Amino acid sequence: MKRGSTIVLVAATVLAAPIALAFESVLRWLLFPPDFETVRAFLEPFLTPLAWLLVGISALAGIAGTFAQRAMAARRIARLGPSAAPVQIDAVRNQVFLITASIPQLPTIASTFAFMFGASLVPTLVGVAIGTLSVLAQGVVLVKSGGDGS
Repeated sequence: MKRGSTIVLVAATVLAAPIALAFESVLRWLLFPPDFETVRAFLEPFLTPLAWLLVGISALAGIAGTFAQRAMAARRIARLGPSAAPVQIDAVRNQVFLITASIPQLPTIASTFAFMFGASLVPTLVGVAIGTLSVLAQGVVLVKSGGDGS
C-alpha cells in the first residue's frame, strides 16, 4: 500500500469518533422532538457517570490496542513466512490496524451515544479526545512499522 493510501486510512479511522459525535448531534437536533430534552435532563445524572467510566475504559483500551496491534501484526506476519511479498506484509499491518483501532473506538462511540441520550458533553469530549489520540498513536505505529509501501 502506498504511503498516501496508508495516511488516508489512518486519517479516516482517526476521524471516526469526532464525526460520529457530530452526526449524532445533528440527528438529535433534526429528528428528535423538543420534549426529548426533558428525557435527556432526567437521564443526565445516570449517564454522565457512565460517560466518565467510558473515558477510563477508552484510555485503557487505547493502551491495550497499541500493544495488541504490535503483537498481532508480528504474529500474522510471521505466519506469512519469509517469502511474503512486501504488499502482503503491508496488507496484514493495515488489517491489524483496523481491527485494533476498534478497541479504543468502541467505548468512545458508546460515550457519544451516552451524550446523545443525556450525558454531559465534557466527559464525552474527553472520551472522544482520548479515543482519537489512541487511534492516532496506532496509526503512527502503523506508518513507522513500514505500512507505507516500504
